Amino acid sequence: MLARLIDSARSKVLVAAYSLKNRWIAEALIRAHGRGIEVKVILDASQARAGGSQYWNLWLSGIYVRTLWDARPMRYGFAMIDDDVFVAGSYGFSRSEEGYESVVGLQGEVVRRYSEEFERLWVDAK
Repeated sequence: MLARLIDSARSKVLVAAYSLKNRWIAEALIRAHGRGIEVKVILDASQARAGGSQYWNLWLSGIYVRTLWDARPMRYGFAMIDDDVFVAGSYGFSRSEEGYESVVGLQGEVVRRYSEEFERLWVDAK
């Protein structure tokens, strides 16, 4: 489901997750980047280069990928598509095709706060 939402992106896709091991999601991010969509990804540093991680596939495709080094691992995962679709997962986006994502259409203040949280994480990440 998340891959289909990414494929429908018109302007940007932001992903912050403990891990990203789902090949279909990574391929959708690469396609979006290829269409000129702004794509930014933040992964927990402990998982970015772990087995099955899509970190290198994204990075080699020219997508901005940063890792967050923190004493506390990221215990959530979320994605925002075009400031109007919010997708949440527990720790990240797993290898399963469907995963455990919850998709919620959000607008207004909630979207603004998650956008601010992403930007805060983006600044802290390397």
